[in-house]
Amino acid sequence: MRLHLIFIIFFLFITGCASQKPSLTVPHPDWKSRLEQQTEWQVAGKLAFISPEKRQSVNFNWHNQATSSKLALTTFIGSHVLTLEQFDDHATLLMKGETHSAQNAQQLLYQLTGMMLPIDNAPNWLKGVQHQSNSEFDQLGRATKGSVINQFGQIWHIDYQHFQLVNGLWVPDKLTLSHQTIKVKIQIYSWQFKS
Repeated sequence: MRLHLIFIIFFLFITGCASQKPSLTVPHPDWKSRLEQQTEWQVAGKLAFISPEKRQSVNFNWHNQATSSKLALTTFIGSHVLTLEQFDDHATLLMKGETHSAQNAQQLLYQLTGMMLPIDNAPNWLKGVQHQSNSEFDQLGRATKGSVINQFGQIWHIDYQHFQLVNGLWVPDKLTLSHQTIKVKIQIYSWQFKS
């Protein structure tokens, strides 16, 4: 009987502790505006570049700050492929031990690797923050379809397939970008925000 009472008290203690944890499963009422204001974030996941000529898959870690952005690509066994950094007035790309520079990160990436990605617009489309008139949203206000135009006039269509709730903010964790015959599939494993 005494052992039974100890189990009941232990169970109530554990249940009480669990119920005191703050719930992160409910979005903030103003989650959209909070997400738009986030300028410092980090995401990790997998990118698949698909074109008629080739298919490539890499792991990525993307760190965005107010004045710079850093994209690191690695193979599935962790070998360094490249590191692309974009600043206000220039970009650098480290690949095979050599550092290359240019004014535009997107153009530098394409020239050295053949991979196309609308990097300049990434702080918005990666978070699912769309402002175009042709954007579509679900019943929770999350973008399901959108598009971005890069500085070269290329239109990239975005299909948001799945979202996750992180710190009360709805963020994409599965999306596909497409431009003509090129597709970029993105699977995000983790989101981190500074504040």
